[in-house]
Amino acid sequence: MIKSGAATCSTFLRNFRDYVGSTKLVALITVEHIESFLNTGGVKKKDWESVTRDNYSQVIHTFFNWCIRKDYVKENPCSKLEEINVDPFDPSILSVDECIKLLNFCYYNHPEVLPLLVFNLFLGIRPSECMRLRKPDVRCKDNEVVLPAKKTKTQRRRFVTISDNARAWLELTEFELPLINANHKWDDFLRGAKKLLNYKKWPHDCLRHSYCSYGLRYYEDSAKISLQAGNTESVMHKHYIRMVEMDDAKEFWNIFPKEVLKKAA
Repeated sequence: MIKSGAATCSTFLRNFRDYVGSTKLVALITVEHIESFLNTGGVKKKDWESVTRDNYSQVIHTFFNWCIRKDYVKENPCSKLEEINVDPFDPSILSVDECIKLLNFCYYNHPEVLPLLVFNLFLGIRPSECMRLRKPDVRCKDNEVVLPAKKTKTQRRRFVTISDNARAWLELTEFELPLINANHKWDDFLRGAKKLLNYKKWPHDCLRHSYCSYGLRYYEDSAKISLQAGNTESVMHKHYIRMVEMDDAKEFWNIFPKEVLKKAA
């Protein structure tokens, strides 16, 4: 059993080596490389289950611990990996009312991070990707945000169409990207948001899950939403099919500041 396990680990690490490049120094391998490898399915681009990705992430984690002992690297990039949920789950989705409360709260109390909230909630851009956005990536004239491969989790270039309501929220305030102290300001906002919505723990990735769920229901186009969210269609079908009702989806895409802020006044 031990010999078989070692052989399996060796095969897997060779897959990882070939994916990142056999000449790449281990000190130059980042958490983004590892996330991309796990989400892409390695060199052969297999559709790995969560359990498989979790097992492989542990192999890489062990490998980098060995590299630390050998003084090849100073820290383990796997320590920055998001936890992989290996159990079947329905993603946490915010209700339309919760989205409205959140946008109001952000506008009045944390206006600096309002663009990040809009990018995450109405465009489905991951928080880590939002932090890497620059002003040229937001092409308002073309009504799109273009994410270069080096700024995406999967290291694949993609674009997201700016919806009408997202554009309206973005036009409320002038902003520069990258946002100074973005992580700190975003964490401050989430702490307040958690209290506002009476959550003991902020639901993991609930803003992006909401985008995928409301988007898939409203457009009925998994190819479109998976492309813009940077997911595969199989992931879209597995987690987001019919998570919300059509009336709620229509209401979500009609959350405009004019009506929402009027209610809060």
